[in-house]
Amino acid sequence: VLSASFGVAAYNGKDDVSVEDLINRADQYVLKAKQDGRNRVAFDHRALTRQETSVSASEKALLARSGADNPDEAPE
Repeated sequence: VLSASFGVAAYNGKDDVSVEDLINRADQYVLKAKQDGRNRVAFDHRALTRQETSVSASEKALLARSGADNPDEAPE
């Protein structure tokens, strides 16, 4: 059985963030995804504004499968 958990860090092009900081954020979110169970995706919802994202049907399905009931709610 193959499973995958992903952590996603977002960069909006405006903040002064290093590559190392982005990798550290992604690492934090991959740990959250693993803690939440198998086959999960975790990311910082606060880093993604409505203006920067348009959620397609496939992205909505991915969010639903990842357990993200409210895409605007930041993970704990």
